[in-house]
Amino acid sequence: MSNSQLEVDEAVCEWIRQVDGACRDGNLTEVQDLVESYADGAVIPSNTANERGETAFHHACSHGTKEIVKYLVESDRIDVDVNLQNKKGHTPFHHASWLGRKAIVEYLMESDRIDADVNIKDDDGQTALHLACEHNNAETAKYLLESGRVSITMEGNGGSTLIYHACQSRRPDVLEYLVQSSHINVDAYINKQDKEG
Repeated sequence: MSNSQLEVDEAVCEWIRQVDGACRDGNLTEVQDLVESYADGAVIPSNTANERGETAFHHACSHGTKEIVKYLVESDRIDVDVNLQNKKGHTPFHHASWLGRKAIVEYLMESDRIDADVNIKDDDGQTALHLACEHNNAETAKYLLESGRVSITMEGNGGSTLIYHACQSRRPDVLEYLVQSSHINVDAYINKQDKEG
C-alpha cells in the first residue's frame, strides 16, 4: 500500500469519526456540512468505509436520528447502501435493529428510495431480527415480525433460533412477545437444539 493510499484511508477514517460524532450529537447541520465539504464536492461512494468496513451510513443508523438517516438517503452528494456489510457482516439495517432504533428501522423499510434486505445474515448467521431479539429490543422485534418481510425460520450459524436469541438477552420482553405471538410456532422451536446441544 502506498503512502498516498494510507493517507487517503486515514482521512476517510477521520471523516467517518467526525460523522459518527455528529450523529451521536444528533447534529443534522454538522452531518450536512461534513457531507458537503467531503472531497471537494465529489459524490461520496457508498463503500467509503473506515478500518472496520463501516460507512457514514452505518454510523447514522447506529447513533443518528431518523432525520440524519433520511438526509443521507435523499442527498445527491452521498450514495448509501443499506445492505452493505462491514467486516463482521453487519449492515446499517443490522445496526439500527440491534440498537433498537425503531424509527430508523421503520424508515429504512418504508422508504421507496432504498431496498433494505431485512434477511441478510451477518458472519454469525444472524439477521436483523435475531439481533433485535438478542438485545431485547422488543418494539423493534415486534415491528419486524409484524411487517411480514422477515424470515422467522432462519437460524444462526450454530442453529440458533429467535427463541434462543431472546433467551440470550436474559430479559423477558422479547421472549414474552415471541411466546404469545401468532407469528411463531413456539412448540416447533422451544426445545430445538442448536449445534452445541
